[in-house]
Amino acid sequence: MNKDKKNILFLSNGYGEDTIAVSLIEELKKLSDLNFFALPLVGEGTAYQEFGINPLFSAKILPSGGLIPANHLSNPWKALTQGLWNLTIKQIKILKKYKKEFNLVISVGDAYPVILGGLFLKLPQIFVGTAKSDYFCAYSKIEKFIFKKYAKIVFSRDEITAESLKKEAVNALYLGNAMMDSLKITKINFNIKGKISIGILPGSRGKAYEDFPIILKTVERLKNYDIPLNFLMALPSSLDLNLIKQISQNCSWNLNNENSSLKLYLYKENQIIHLFQNYFGDVLEQAYLILGQAGTGNEQAAGLGKPIIAFDFKPEKLSWYRLRQKGLLGEAILVVKDDPQKISKELINIIENKNLYKKMSEIGKKRMGENGASQKIAQYILKFINNELDFPLKDAGLRNKFLNM
Repeated sequence: MNKDKKNILFLSNGYGEDTIAVSLIEELKKLSDLNFFALPLVGEGTAYQEFGINPLFSAKILPSGGLIPANHLSNPWKALTQGLWNLTIKQIKILKKYKKEFNLVISVGDAYPVILGGLFLKLPQIFVGTAKSDYFCAYSKIEKFIFKKYAKIVFSRDEITAESLKKEAVNALYLGNAMMDSLKITKINFNIKGKISIGILPGSRGKAYEDFPIILKTVERLKNYDIPLNFLMALPSSLDLNLIKQISQNCSWNLNNENSSLKLYLYKENQIIHLFQNYFGDVLEQAYLILGQAGTGNEQAAGLGKPIIAFDFKPEKLSWYRLRQKGLLGEAILVVKDDPQKISKELINIIENKNLYKKMSEIGKKRMGENGASQKIAQYILKFINNELDFPLKDAGLRNKFLNM
């Protein structure tokens, strides 16, 4: 590592969180001459790799997707008992090995990376919170204590959460939702015209394989309605295309053999689902509405004003992850039972009901906020690095250690 420059480590715990971290690094690179390093806590860190940063350590995504129920974060030790113990031990060893090399750690996601950074790096830390909001599933007392103890600055995902954190003496502020800045739109023309496009987000974690047959059967059901439709699927790089092909074949769908991201599609009789592996943002932009099982992707779609339908096993008693997302997005997302007939009916209802579409669109934009937050957050981080902030720091020793390295 280059000791002539300050070394900044990013900790993130999910594919969406990785992309948010990359958007911050991209803005910081424009404004500064810093070295950047990454330790993705879930998955291989493909977003970092695509940006040219090789993670210090990466791992295959666990069958659970690496997800830890949000209510477990109030007890950090529960997080270590969800099949993540061996992985966590390896990550802790990496942190201990390199901790003297870094000047600052920036954690993105939830309280978990803040805990790891605080316990094993003992460096100034900045937290970019994406997982929780006072709209739903507010940070617990223990999490707020963790932020007060380990985070010099907390950037919240919305204003009401920042205000809530401030009441507990957390140095929090809201500069916009960085989640919207990690959405890259190239403005490429898919050359798919004349029909309403439904964007499909299967999700980036292991559960996507379970949900895939339901998505395919939903598309089949939609041919029964007298509305011409296109289907644009954003296929994350974390999903195995060969496994997607096998699952599709089991459902009597076939994958074409074109070796091009713009010519990849699934087909059955006269129906086609276009697959895009590198144009996630363009799929969201060009879609009219979304059938989404994603996490960050669903929230980004809502921010673009796209109504979302997701499905769950028991919509009357949602899984914790979908319950959290429903709470964050409100009426911008409709969660229905994992029944293709029900899903297709609700998709058509949104298409035909212009007032409902407009209401869902406006709520999504309001809940997610405008883009541009990454640049503002990057500028604020640099003020911290350059000692230009006037708020009191609780630990002058850590601050001096940072400035003098």
